[in-house]
Amino acid sequence: MKKFFVALLLVAVFVSCNNSTVYLSDFLTEESSINAMPAVHEALKACVEKNADRLVLPGDTLNLLSGGFEVDMPRNYGNSQSNIDVAFNLTGIKNLKIEGNGTTLLFSGFVVPFLMLDSEDITISDLNIDHIHTIHSEADIVGVGEDWIDLKFKKEYICKIENGLLQIYDERGINYPYGLLLEYDPAKQEPAIGADDQWTDGPGLPAEEIGENTFRIHKAIKGTPGNVLVLGAGVRRAAAFPMTNSKNIIVKNVNLYHCGGMGVTADCCRNIYVENFVVEPSAGRVMSIPGDPTHFSNCTGEIRVLNCRFKGQYDDDVNIHGMYMTIREILDEHTFIAEWPHHYVQGDFLKENIHIEIENGQNMQSMGRFLVETVLPTDVDNYSNVVRLKESIPADIQPGMVLAADEEYPDVLVEGCRFGGHRARGIIMNNRGHTVIRNNWFHTDHAAINFEGDASYWYEQSGARDVEISGNTFENCNFGHPGWNSDACITIGTRIPDLSGPECYHRNIRITGNTFKIHCPCILNLYSVDGLVFKDNVIIETNNEYPNRGSYPERFRVSPECKNIEITD
Repeated sequence: MKKFFVALLLVAVFVSCNNSTVYLSDFLTEESSINAMPAVHEALKACVEKNADRLVLPGDTLNLLSGGFEVDMPRNYGNSQSNIDVAFNLTGIKNLKIEGNGTTLLFSGFVVPFLMLDSEDITISDLNIDHIHTIHSEADIVGVGEDWIDLKFKKEYICKIENGLLQIYDERGINYPYGLLLEYDPAKQEPAIGADDQWTDGPGLPAEEIGENTFRIHKAIKGTPGNVLVLGAGVRRAAAFPMTNSKNIIVKNVNLYHCGGMGVTADCCRNIYVENFVVEPSAGRVMSIPGDPTHFSNCTGEIRVLNCRFKGQYDDDVNIHGMYMTIREILDEHTFIAEWPHHYVQGDFLKENIHIEIENGQNMQSMGRFLVETVLPTDVDNYSNVVRLKESIPADIQPGMVLAADEEYPDVLVEGCRFGGHRARGIIMNNRGHTVIRNNWFHTDHAAINFEGDASYWYEQSGARDVEISGNTFENCNFGHPGWNSDACITIGTRIPDLSGPECYHRNIRITGNTFKIHCPCILNLYSVDGLVFKDNVIIETNNEYPNRGSYPERFRVSPECKNIEITD
């Protein structure tokens, strides 16, 4: 009996040591009211030392300033490859729940709120994220001429004319470069009808000050007095939740009002769950974040985006895809040099003992499946690798063709979400695994669902194989500028120069039981699709304040190479 009680005591001690709680409030000092970054880092150190499984935040507002906590960011889709400050650095941490307790994290400068590299079993919940000064800038349009536009900036934007160009700072003297300009309708809280992307074409706009925080921009920029012009971030440096080579990650009950890049962005991760994640601008703003609220590349296991609401951001709601590298040079019968062809599309999928598929980028036809034996860096740059295959390289594989991982693809469910009032598309669905898009609401200024992928620009692997789209409502989508070639609610955006190949790129898509409330006639725009069913859907023509912007006149646009298309209107 005595041995039993001793054993029980040892178990209790073990459980206590391995299941402790750290309270961030224990590390807050008087200085933390100005900047709580040091306290956050000390609390995380304590979590590691105590092997804690809970970190509890205090439940009020924490000011978190950039400076002094830089991390060398990985080569990751959606992150700059440079040093940047990180608040909650969860690199290598396993089995930790961060309980926000309603805390607001209020950032200043370029800061990554949560970084996960080689992290496992992480839950982040119940908190708010915002910035004192947004990475982008917003100004009221007060006048427009043939080659000028007058802008009155909100008081938090400190504007200066330097070398004849408009520069924007915050109260700490941090400069915020800008690039993409977009007009928003403040009454509708969305991009203005027909608004097009406009660019600065340089380090700033030529301007002169004509009043209190009011400037005349000497450039032909489209706009309507009374609307808001957003000067978008010049670079998307700081995603809110970047993760690489991590697994079993949960982000739930989080309100993201602003950050310096994408929201949740995962590269080569497994089992990512995003639930009750709200991305929207805080009061007085029209724009939320400068990138996608969720973005997944080369992920496996389960991807869940559930009961989320995304509004006001500059890019697509959900983007799921693989990545292509190109063959730069064939060295021998087993070996070639692979490189990243796009500076922004990079990741960590190429590893030993994985299978890859090589494709002809002109017609997106498969050239075969191969086993990678070794992967070595080149002596030339950080953007290429020497790859040796177990099999011999067939003679018809040539430099310029592309390769992608051909292993497990994720099981995807996007359900119960509201997507609308923002630039770009809704869902970019480039997944070859089982995919369900169900019971969502879309009001996007371009296509609601886009099947993309290409080997000529973004180099994102696609090729849908098993997709269910059911129970969704598509309400007045495609109200933006008609130049995006996405004038249908559901469209194929894959760039395939040569459509004469025997195999279609996308296959087995089922669109059933949805409601389409449309002001533009085209619902489907299809090419390179084998196997699509469209039935039991309701179509309602709205004819309201959203005009037909000149889209395709056909209800269903199907190119000749498509096969096995069943449409019941």
